[in-house]
Amino acid sequence: MITEDNRNKFRRAFLGVVTSVLIVLVIFLAWRYVSITEEEQRNKAYEKEVSGVIDNIETRLAFMVETLYHVRGLLSLEEIDSQRWREYFLSAGIEDRYPDYFSFAQVDIVERSDLDKYIEAVKIEEKGNQEYQSFFVFPKTDNEQLYPIRLLHTFDSDIGLLYGYDVGSSASVSDAVAESMRTGGPSISSLTNLKLIIPSSDKTGYVIALPVYSSSSAFELPLEQRNRLLTKFIGAWVDGDKLFSDMVIAGDIDNTSLDFDVLDGEVVVKKGIDEVTERNYEKEIRLLNRKFRILFSGSEKMKLPFLQENLPLFTIIIGVIVMAMWYWTLISILTSRKRAEELANIATKDLKKFKMAVEGVSDHVIITDPEGVVIFANKAASRITGYSDKEILGQKPSLWGGQMPVSFYKKMWKVIKVDKKPFYGQLTNRRKSGDLYEAEVNLSPILNDKGDLIYFVGIERDITRAKSLDRMKTEFISLASHQLRTPLSAVKWFGRMLLAGDAGKLTTLQKEYLRKIITSNEREIQLVNSLLNISRIESGKIAIVPKQTNIEDLIKSVVSDVEISEGKKIRKIEVSVEEGIPLLNVDPDLIRHVYMNLLTNSIRYSGDGGLIKVTVGIKGSKLISEVKDEGIGIPAGEQGRIFERFFRAANAMKRETEGTGLGLYLVKTIVESSGGRIWFKSKEGKGTTFYFTLPLTGMKEKKGEVTLT
Repeated sequence: MITEDNRNKFRRAFLGVVTSVLIVLVIFLAWRYVSITEEEQRNKAYEKEVSGVIDNIETRLAFMVETLYHVRGLLSLEEIDSQRWREYFLSAGIEDRYPDYFSFAQVDIVERSDLDKYIEAVKIEEKGNQEYQSFFVFPKTDNEQLYPIRLLHTFDSDIGLLYGYDVGSSASVSDAVAESMRTGGPSISSLTNLKLIIPSSDKTGYVIALPVYSSSSAFELPLEQRNRLLTKFIGAWVDGDKLFSDMVIAGDIDNTSLDFDVLDGEVVVKKGIDEVTERNYEKEIRLLNRKFRILFSGSEKMKLPFLQENLPLFTIIIGVIVMAMWYWTLISILTSRKRAEELANIATKDLKKFKMAVEGVSDHVIITDPEGVVIFANKAASRITGYSDKEILGQKPSLWGGQMPVSFYKKMWKVIKVDKKPFYGQLTNRRKSGDLYEAEVNLSPILNDKGDLIYFVGIERDITRAKSLDRMKTEFISLASHQLRTPLSAVKWFGRMLLAGDAGKLTTLQKEYLRKIITSNEREIQLVNSLLNISRIESGKIAIVPKQTNIEDLIKSVVSDVEISEGKKIRKIEVSVEEGIPLLNVDPDLIRHVYMNLLTNSIRYSGDGGLIKVTVGIKGSKLISEVKDEGIGIPAGEQGRIFERFFRAANAMKRETEGTGLGLYLVKTIVESSGGRIWFKSKEGKGTTFYFTLPLTGMKEKKGEVTLT
């Protein structure tokens, strides 16, 4: 009797056999496809080589023509001498791209009757250049118009002999000049042999001519009228062999025999490396006004890169590997089924534990799909928002949210959905009862292995009570500080009146005690003022008045005041301000307080003879300031609290017993209110460096609040 277990085994065996046959069939078809297309790939590789040669030739010539147009623009703007000419080409860096390929010249148009005057004018204009003191026009011709080379840029010793050469004496160059006048654009000559000019040279090449007009308005005229404003030509010489050399790209192909000849009509301009009698591929290209033929040789069945060449073999090997992996996978599936069931049971238990843990936390936790629809909410979510589980599930968090500006939510969605990064912030929400509450939110996108977004996890903490207590604390400090200012001010002025003798003459000892009373009173007033400034900044009520401020003058003024106020404690202060810093639109009184506080701390907590450096410069769109000392430093374990209110490091309290711990907190508050950032680096016993930035664009005053521009 056939049992159900035997039937299942038979089904699995049958499925394995069918799947194996299908895999073998797919491998065979893949191998066949690769073999058939290999020939096409070889042909494409050959065509790629041919196209690369032609593209490189056209690119090289286009670069030379583009350079001529740039030079024409330069000559159209002003008259230049040989020095300016040389400086232009050196700064353009043409030789860096195509070394020894090109030579450039300015060709003047001179009437025969004006030839002597022209030569004399050139010598006078170039009196500082010895090469031009023997300048003359050659060879002698009967032409009414002469076309002498006036300026020349070349690294070719043969071309360097052509100062003053009349290019109109060469039929091939004259034809190019005439063609450029006819079209108004660049024209290339026929093959020109330098031996006709310089008997010792066997170079051949081409000349490209481009007309230059006396005014930019010439380009608005018809061509026949434009030539009336023709004043000169610019030309470029290129060696014929070099124009077409180094073109085979075959960078990723081995053993290619691709070679080519270049023919200008029936003249061979460039001869291939290989001695062959027959070329198997011909291509015609047009370079400006001339046609050239390129005759290619080389096997069309080119050897492909190693991977492509052996792809059929690799296909068989991969197929064998796939078959082996398939059988291994099949066996693993059959033997691990029970294990999978056990793991599923464990995962189910772990999921229940996770849910119990989340349900027990006091923070509001929700999970949403990629569109923000809630698919899970813990009990705290109902307790905080006032909505039940049924009311929350299937809805979006806007059910209790939506109280912030639109810009806040746009930024939030950009961070978590587009940038796929966690978002932290504080916001105001509304309970079901209609009451508003403040919350601290942490939203995290959850991605799969491919980086795709699958859901969001949101954790929200009700901070309404904490924020209320913080506001009450700030209001209390502000109120207490206001109430303390009046008696402290009275003590100050009565003390000064007593010291001045308004109530009678005092003994020396009485004066000493009174000065100590006044000094202590001043410290109390400074503490009260610091507390008031902090409470005003935190409440947004401080009067910030931005002005155009010269930061260098402000720093020098602070250093001067510090030297007076600190007296015997003063250390050597070096100030370095980068040149060219623009005026900053900041509140000079507040920024002055920042520099004053940092410098005062550096002086008080530095050893004898310690150097203090103040460095100011520009980095990007921000001004960055650095105050560096060689003092006692900040202990590593206390650096995280250095900007807290009323906090002072242990080593600082030992060195200076007096201090409020409010200075750096106020500095940080001012810098951040001004759109900047502050940080520091410190090592105990080695010194401390504080850095802070300010935006170069400053800030604007608007209804008593500060808004960054």
